[in-house]
Amino acid sequence: MTRPRKDEPRQHQLNVRFSTRELVRIHHHAALVGKSVTDFSRSVMLRRPRRRRCEPRLIALSTQLLQRWRMIGNAINRIAHDLNASHQLDSRILAVQTRRLRLLARASFPEHFHPDAAVPVYSLAPDVRTQLRKACTNLVQIAGRCRELGLAPPQALSALIGRLRTLINGDRAGHGA
Repeated sequence: MTRPRKDEPRQHQLNVRFSTRELVRIHHHAALVGKSVTDFSRSVMLRRPRRRRCEPRLIALSTQLLQRWRMIGNAINRIAHDLNASHQLDSRILAVQTRRLRLLARASFPEHFHPDAAVPVYSLAPDVRTQLRKACTNLVQIAGRCRELGLAPPQALSALIGRLRTLINGDRAGHGA
C-alpha cells in the first residue's frame, strides 16, 4: 500500500551547496533541536525574516563647531595640566569651562539634551567622536585628581561627564570607523 498524498505536496526542490564546516554546523544545530537536517533547514528558511535595523544617522558637526570643541578641549586640557602641576584647582575657571562645554554640547546635540526627545540611532563622525573622547578624558582626569587631593569634584563636572559618556556610548558606528 502506498503512502497517502499530502494536501499540499512539495514539488519544488532547492539545491544549496555548503562547505564541510558549514554542513557540520547544520547537522549539529539540527541535533540540538531534535530535528532532521531537512526539517531543520526547512523551518529555518521559512521563518519570518527580521527587519533590518535602520542605518544610523551620521552626526557630523560644522567646522566652526568642531573648532569650538577643540578650543574648549584645549582649555580643559590646560586645567588638567595645571591641576597636576600645582595640585590646586581654580574652581572658577573650571566652572566657566564646564558651562561653556555644556552649552556647546547642547548646541551640537540638541535632541540628546531634551528630556522628551526620542533619540534616533546615530553614528558619530570620526572627528566628532575624537573631540568628545578627548574632552571626556580630560574631565575624568580632573575629577579623579580632585578626589586624590581630597576635594569633591563639582556636581556640574560629574553631570557633564555623564552626558558626554552617554553620547559616546550611544554611538553606533561600525568597527574601524
